[in-house]
Amino acid sequence: MLPIGQATLAATTNRIAFAIVSADIPLIVMVGIASYVLATISVRPLVRARAREERFAADAAHELRTPLATIASVAQAARGGQAQDRALATIAKTALDAAALLGDLLLLMREVPSSARLHEPVDIGMLVSQAATDAQSARPDLSIACARAEGGAFVVGDASALRRIAINLIENAVRHARASIEVSVTRSGSDVVLSVADDGPGVSDGDRERIFERFFKAEPSATGTGLGLAICRKIAADHGGSIALVDRARFVARFPEATR
Repeated sequence: MLPIGQATLAATTNRIAFAIVSADIPLIVMVGIASYVLATISVRPLVRARAREERFAADAAHELRTPLATIASVAQAARGGQAQDRALATIAKTALDAAALLGDLLLLMREVPSSARLHEPVDIGMLVSQAATDAQSARPDLSIACARAEGGAFVVGDASALRRIAINLIENAVRHARASIEVSVTRSGSDVVLSVADDGPGVSDGDRERIFERFFKAEPSATGTGLGLAICRKIAADHGGSIALVDRARFVARFPEATR
């Protein structure tokens, strides 16, 4: 048995130690939770980057198999044959298609918004008018009407990216139009509005959102890579805007108007 003084000292020491531990437990828990949250926040960008890389690799591998197989088979068939010129032309076209596909995939995977690379006012009306003129030259059988706002319709951003969205939307309309396409660029409040409509059969209700997914084609036999509308949505978002299918065959893209 401990002497009374030692017993009292031991009891007091135990009480103090228990009080310290009791006071520290909430602090320890809080520090643990804070550490977990900070670690999660720190790792999240790395996880997203890894997911993007895996998605890009999977998409590229899947989509490049067909053109690469075509190049290999055509080259094999042309060895020692009489149709080498035709085979070389097919190989060249297929290789260009594959390169364009990779460019589209890289654009979709790019983290830095297009608008962050250039901060100059761009007249969307002029870009759209030129795209419509080029489409009319390529398809004289179609009636392509284009109207743009007087005085210009300016958006701050990347001219090449904005030209791409105009070309993609008009080319999409050309693929589905029966006889006519209507294109317009207007100013509405604080927005610049690009509208592209065709007189084709339009998009079914079930595919209204799916058409903006990468590689989606309403008809499996349709031409193109299935990336055009996905690229349009990314470009619009990069410029602080949006794009939507407002009825069965009319796409409307909105962008914040540049201040004058």
